[in-house]
Amino acid sequence: MILKDLFQYFSEFVPVAVLADTFQSSTGAPYDSLKTLVMRQADTARTLPGIRSFIIGVDAEAVRQKISQADGTFLFIEYSNVASRIDARTDRKEDRLHVAVTVATPIPSDWDQPAVLLSNDSCLEMMKAIRDALRDDRTADGRIQWCEFPATLSPFYSRALANSSGWSMEFDVLGYDIV
Repeated sequence: MILKDLFQYFSEFVPVAVLADTFQSSTGAPYDSLKTLVMRQADTARTLPGIRSFIIGVDAEAVRQKISQADGTFLFIEYSNVASRIDARTDRKEDRLHVAVTVATPIPSDWDQPAVLLSNDSCLEMMKAIRDALRDDRTADGRIQWCEFPATLSPFYSRALANSSGWSMEFDVLGYDIV
């Protein structure tokens, strides 16, 4: 369920109106349950009003297609490796899920360098807000620590992804028996 938890956690940074566009079709009860849970949340202080699209996944073609349809700045969550080990002191399994979070904007061909710089600065401010929230966030049961520092922030640019530019942050989510 860690991927569902990941979706739900990062959806908190996305305006509810944008989330409504994220859910396109139902695939059954688990889908409908997740949609109900996510759509029930109201915009909060951590919601980033500049986010216009929310994308999560690892399928490069599906991600490219979603980003090419993005109408403004997007939040993209990508997950990869899970490393597990047994903590001998507590005899419980620690799982670390590697995550990359990207805040970027498709850059129109007529933008000059100052326009791109200002867009990147805005993306960096949103990334900072996400990183600041991640710093202390844990699930209520203490099972998941959303960011095990260090976290690495890097400029992001991809011509293949709608000429997008912004910032990415890589880190591990630490959890106990999450996989």
